[in-house]
Amino acid sequence: MSTQKIKPCKTPGCDKTIVYRNGLPTSKYCPACTYKRHYAKARLNPKNKIKKPKIRTPRQCAIDRADEWCSKYVRLINGKVFGNTIVVECFTCGSWHDIKNIDCGHFINREIMPTRWEVNNLRPQDTHCNRYKSGRHHQFEQRLIKDIGIEVVNELKEKANEIANYSIQEIREIAKTYRVAVRLKEKELGVKIWK
Repeated sequence: MSTQKIKPCKTPGCDKTIVYRNGLPTSKYCPACTYKRHYAKARLNPKNKIKKPKIRTPRQCAIDRADEWCSKYVRLINGKVFGNTIVVECFTCGSWHDIKNIDCGHFINREIMPTRWEVNNLRPQDTHCNRYKSGRHHQFEQRLIKDIGIEVVNELKEKANEIANYSIQEIREIAKTYRVAVRLKEKELGVKIWK
């Protein structure tokens, strides 16, 4: 048979009580004081300090914007309109997804700047293939060869070995070019997907 004892909380100034079950205390402190003590310790620990977000440079912001509009363009030109929505086929596995739920995959890694915004290097991929299967590079290359030809794929590989140091203004121009192209394609298809 279980026995319960009621004792006061050990925190000075707290008038709450604690229930001891079977003669064993669950804590010296009431739940509210335990919560406060736990988080007070966490705030004092320098490892638990909230990290401030890194300040993004104008170049990083320009690159993000160019990536965003380039991705939208690639997904839009490869999409099919069904009513008021657009669906896109994954380039590597063939599954169909809503245009907003699919990634823009790169044949040559996006860290290689000369081919980062090259349309021949980009195809829509679902999240599973692009992020969790590392882009399924072999399938991507085989299908890309069928799609654009071995000569163009080899040109992409050669271009990847070049050095490209884009200025902020050049990157902004790339973003502007793709933004205009997206707006024209949306107008052509008669849909408005992105604001």
